[in-house]
Amino acid sequence: MRRWKIMIMGLLTAVTAVVGPAAVVAPDASAGTSCSPSPSVSDPPCVQMVGSTPDCKICPAGEWCSLLIVQSKPITAAMTVSYATIDGTAVSGVDFAGIRDGRTTIPAGSTRSSFTVQVFRSLPGTPSKIFYAVLTGVSTGTIGNSRVEVHIPASR
Repeated sequence: MRRWKIMIMGLLTAVTAVVGPAAVVAPDASAGTSCSPSPSVSDPPCVQMVGSTPDCKICPAGEWCSLLIVQSKPITAAMTVSYATIDGTAVSGVDFAGIRDGRTTIPAGSTRSSFTVQVFRSLPGTPSKIFYAVLTGVSTGTIGNSRVEVHIPASR
């Protein structure tokens, strides 16, 4: 139990170090809070990460991993979205090219943008590993599901 508590506290410390205190992050990103599937006209735009399944993405070693950001409804002005990666069992600089402070823009009238993370080649027999891609802020609106767990399958 103590080991899990230390691991969780370590992850929270890593999130704080990468994201910083001023970032806008969903209160409980791990809960999978989603944007409303049918927002009303008065609802602020909501942005969320989307994986192969809602909060998981598989990215083989030696490839570029594309991660999708989806907005709940088109708006009349472009929206800037900030993102980062956080180490899990996969380590930035060893297993993938980490991103500390990335930004992408969802153009006016659109609802999607994406960013890529390079996943490095690994030696045969390397076990599967994970890291996290997180949304850290938006120029307008709110953040729904702010995290995707990225899986790097075991190398053969």
